[in-house]
Formats: sequence, C-alpha cells, structure tokens
Amino acid sequence: MDAIRPRWEWTISEAIFRTLTNRPITRVDHAWRFLTADTSENWINLKMADNGNSDKGDTVQIASHQLAAFLELFKFAPDHVRLFNLTYQGEQAVKRLAEVDKFDRTYDRDRRDYERLKKKFEGNQ
Repeated sequence: MDAIRPRWEWTISEAIFRTLTNRPITRVDHAWRFLTADTSENWINLKMADNGNSDKGDTVQIASHQLAAFLELFKFAPDHVRLFNLTYQGEQAVKRLAEVDKFDRTYDRDRRDYERLKKKFEGNQ
C-alpha cells in the first residue's frame, strides 16, 4: 500500500511542512552554540502565529544543513500577516500534501484492517 501512496519528494519532512503551512511564521531567530574548539552548530527558530485558543504558537527549529531545503519551499516576502510565502515548489508541496491526505482518507480503513490482521496473525505463531 505504501508503494502507491503519493511520494514526498522534499528534504523537509511532511510533519514539519504541515506545521509551517498551518499558521503564518511571525518571527525568525538565529541561534548559535559553540561545541568544541573547532565545532559549532547554528539553526533558526521559526515562531508560528497563535491559533486563537490557549496555544501560544509553535516554534520550529531548522538546522543550518536544512536551510537550503527550507528556502526551496519558502521565500522571504513579508506582508501584514506573515514573513514567508510559498515558492512554486512550496505550492507543489501543498498540492502533494492534498494528494497524500486524500490517499490516507481513502485507504485508512484498509490500513486498519491490515494492521489488525497482521497483529492477529503474528499472535498465532
């Protein structure tokens, strides 16, 4: 079943991309940490907007090695609502997420039946 599921082709995971597109990015912070004499790491923290209830907004960390993948999907274009907008590749990723969601809704029952039968079969051995 996983062979026919629409494939996610981008370096950033589906879960992170869903979080980034769920609510607008309202703040960007850069963080840097010195590890040893010749090693350090850096990343950016992306603060998401509040969603109106008690949630104060998520923060997503993008490591420096993932920054190019992030910039492939998002471009810095501030407006009155958000700091980043989708690029063409980002719009294609949103379409692919819609395909994945449709597939998951369609095959959800089949997957649950498969998992149930698999557990039952493995329990009998």
